[in-house]
Amino acid sequence: MKFTISKLAILFMMALVYGPLYAQASYDAEEMTLQENISLPVVPKNASNAIVRHMERIGKTFSKRGVDVKYTRRGEVVDIIFPCNAFFKANSVELHDTAFKTLDAFNALLKLPSLYKILVVVHADNTGSSAYADTLTDDRAAAIDDYFAERFPSVKLNVIPYGMGSDEPRASNNSIAGRHANRRVEFYIVPEQQTIEMAKSGKL
Repeated sequence: MKFTISKLAILFMMALVYGPLYAQASYDAEEMTLQENISLPVVPKNASNAIVRHMERIGKTFSKRGVDVKYTRRGEVVDIIFPCNAFFKANSVELHDTAFKTLDAFNALLKLPSLYKILVVVHADNTGSSAYADTLTDDRAAAIDDYFAERFPSVKLNVIPYGMGSDEPRASNNSIAGRHANRRVEFYIVPEQQTIEMAKSGKL
């Protein structure tokens, strides 16, 4: 993630000013399902256009690198998709050496937890049992979450990991290409209430 220094500084200062007003969410994100976390907080109509433009700018910083970027919730949430082998060797739950540079692309967003919620969602193909896929994806999601926590020990991060097993394939598991597509890690970037308030006031 590469914001300009001035943009990052502005967002950081806004977080300091507005953070205390919106730090207490009306829901416990860690207890929610993936779909619930993608859906909340709700963006009102008078902030939606500004949020969509802002999230598009975030998405473009990744798509320019050739990363698969999609948008959901009418463009208000960014979904950044990597193949699992960008982070893990086959059947491994340990991050390989080149994974760290890729994960560090999220540093600017991680430093602003009152502005963005990051959902780390790991998927598997249907090779092996469902129980194995569930454990594998849970452990891989936890490994990424742990790396972020170790990277920023002084920041109360807004990251929620999910292991989805093999329940949500993108493609048929009947081909090598399909199974490769299904083994993926998705990072949903969800605007938090503070970002929404900034959009409503024209400060985003």
